[in-house]
Amino acid sequence: MGTAFMFYSNSNKWAEGLEGWHGVDQLGEDGQNPNYEAMVRRFEKRFGRKTRNVVVALAYDTARAAIHGIANAKIPIPREVRDGLDRIRWMPATNGGPSCYIQFGPGDHKGYKGDFLTIRELRGGELRFDGYYRPEWPSNRAV
Repeated sequence: MGTAFMFYSNSNKWAEGLEGWHGVDQLGEDGQNPNYEAMVRRFEKRFGRKTRNVVVALAYDTARAAIHGIANAKIPIPREVRDGLDRIRWMPATNGGPSCYIQFGPGDHKGYKGDFLTIRELRGGELRFDGYYRPEWPSNRAV
C-alpha cells in the first residue's frame, strides 16, 4: 500500500480499512483554489453532475498544457511542441492549492510547481485536509 488515496473511494471496504490513514493527495484544500472551483462549476453545468475527483483536474491541466504546447509550436512536430511546452510560464493550475502553477523549461519537465501535494487523513470515510507538503532543505532551517 502506498501513501496515495487513489482507490479509497472505490468501495466502503477500502475506506473502512484505511480509517486514520495519512496520505498524499493532489487536490488542494476545499474551496481555496479558484481555478479548480471554476472548473468544477463548468463541469457541473455542462455534464449535469458534480465531481471532486483529482483525475478530472489532472486531465484538465494536462489538456491545457498540451493545447498551449501545440499553440506555441512553430509547426506541429514533436520537437516544436516540446519547445512550445518549454515556453509555458506561470500557468495557473486547476490541481493543487491556490498557489500551484504549471511551468516548463529546457531540462525542467516537471510541470507542477508550488502547492501541488497535500497531506490528508481519512476519518469517518471522509478525507480531511491536513496541510500542504512543503519540503525544507537543511540549509534553509534556522539554527
